[in-house]
Amino acid sequence: MSRDYSLMLDASMRVLRDQRIYTRNRQEYNDSYKAGLSDIIRYYVNPTVDALYTDLRSLRFRQAVQLLVKLLRWYPTGLLRVFRNSDS
Repeated sequence: MSRDYSLMLDASMRVLRDQRIYTRNRQEYNDSYKAGLSDIIRYYVNPTVDALYTDLRSLRFRQAVQLLVKLLRWYPTGLLRVFRNSDS
């Protein structure tokens, strides 16, 4: 496992996306899929959002844009946390 949370987010979401076709007709698989998605959000999206926020505050725009692209692709609602944090 890598400490690069955005890399792990990208890899994990690709794997989960590839497994989606097998979950459509089986409820227990669908439940496991949702649990996996929840784990990915907890383990990789939240630290990626935190890193984006830190990069923006530190004016590291190149790194921030790379994180932003990954979040927009895999979990766009996670960006709401960045804007909520910027208000405080």
